[in-house]
Amino acid sequence: MEVSRKFSIPRGLSTLLAVPFFILGPLTVGVTIKTWMVAGVMTELISILTLALMIWCVVILIRTDLNTPLDEPIRFNRARQKIYVYRFKPRWTAPWRRWPIEFSIYDWPQVRAELWSSGSGVYYRCGTILSVVDTGTGEVIDRFPMNRDTLSEEPWLYIHTYMEKGPSALPPFDTPRDPNELVWYSPFRRWAPKVKWPEAIDRESTTAP
Repeated sequence: MEVSRKFSIPRGLSTLLAVPFFILGPLTVGVTIKTWMVAGVMTELISILTLALMIWCVVILIRTDLNTPLDEPIRFNRARQKIYVYRFKPRWTAPWRRWPIEFSIYDWPQVRAELWSSGSGVYYRCGTILSVVDTGTGEVIDRFPMNRDTLSEEPWLYIHTYMEKGPSALPPFDTPRDPNELVWYSPFRRWAPKVKWPEAIDRESTTAP
């Protein structure tokens, strides 16, 4: 079973938010050059820092669109009693560095589900986090989100039933959509990295021992 985890904002929105910085950037450069000889050191320093911040924001926003994969799925292999996590690791403080994809494999008995919520009103957020614990000590060794914007236990109960009792204990379900499916109205999806598991993990996560 593969569970989709699409957490990114709508494709293209980040690049759209970068447009004002494209406009303000040259203006800042022009002001800095014109005032170089007459402005004080502090004014010039502020101008340079502002320009650097704009460049940082532009790179972050564009890379968010172009480097975030189309999905970050979790695979649950009942036959092996393992889960396989596909995780994107953006480096917000170092946008010039590589933003890697990490793969984690855990035994099913180590996995716990936690419902969480914070804030209120328009700032209210909630979801389900999966925790991986040391079965000997109970210490949490990893956490990662499973879903957001819902406090329903049904997604977790569905997965738990599948892993413990098998698909025969579940109601019929639709075939999941291809995470790499492209749509005509979003060209940014065509530029984004597709979900691609390493060959060894892909084979192990979809087969029995």
